[in-house]
Amino acid sequence: MNAQSPPIRVDRDGETLVVRAGDVRIAVIDTGERMPGGDAPRPFLHPLSTLSGRVVSDDGPTDHPWHHGLSLAIANVTLASEPQGANFWGGPTFADGQYRTLDNLGSQVVREIRSDGGDAAVSLLLDWRSAAGRPLLEETRVLRFACADGAPEPGWTLEWRSALQNVADEPIGFGSPTTAGRPAAGYGGLFLRAAPSLHDAEVLLDGHPVPVEKAMGSRGNAMTLRGGGAVLTMTAAADNPVSPTTWFVRTGESVMLCDAPFFDDVFELTPGESATWVWRLDVRDDADGT
Repeated sequence: MNAQSPPIRVDRDGETLVVRAGDVRIAVIDTGERMPGGDAPRPFLHPLSTLSGRVVSDDGPTDHPWHHGLSLAIANVTLASEPQGANFWGGPTFADGQYRTLDNLGSQVVREIRSDGGDAAVSLLLDWRSAAGRPLLEETRVLRFACADGAPEPGWTLEWRSALQNVADEPIGFGSPTTAGRPAAGYGGLFLRAAPSLHDAEVLLDGHPVPVEKAMGSRGNAMTLRGGGAVLTMTAAADNPVSPTTWFVRTGESVMLCDAPFFDDVFELTPGESATWVWRLDVRDDADGT
């Protein structure tokens, strides 16, 4: 760590955990307990900010009020015993050729959350429950924060590690509206609802500029949004269960970035089976931005 790298620490503030780099609040971790049931309650991070204090996430926008900062959210989870499936994304579910409001909204319930204050890491133990409260998945999640030095601007990184285990007595499928029949709507995975300041952001796939319409549904290891004075890069680990991953991205009035490994194909976990996913989010100020 050099002189540009302020120390990162995590402090409790009521029902949230606040992550600070020096005196700057860079992230707030919310358990999601107060989230409306129609939003598929789940832990999320908001606001996310650069080291200069630029907010780069959005929470509960009017167009999609079930979008909350950065979260792990999956829209179409299928089980033989659940005819409507389970929606861990929020809002309506794409089924039978249309979006429908169904009684299938699940929740991610925090059983345990730990941080020792000075350590820039947070551990969570979660139950993924169906609308009826049935445990379907158990997740161990670890969030690690670190400063990221280097040109052109310093920043910070989040490593997100999620180990998901099937605790149901039947196979569970992870899918998307696209696997349910809607073209080019393969969202579901690590999802960031970005701040409006990133409207019309430049998109880069594995470091190369690409038009947003071609970026949607593309495969690669990392995707970057550059705009509004910030640079955000989401990277999927090369040894994730699905690799290279597929990306869901929009930069119009609704700015969204999602590593969507279930975009085109359903990923299945058998009873008792587990899978571990690792992502990295880099957040920097843009030296050439305004």
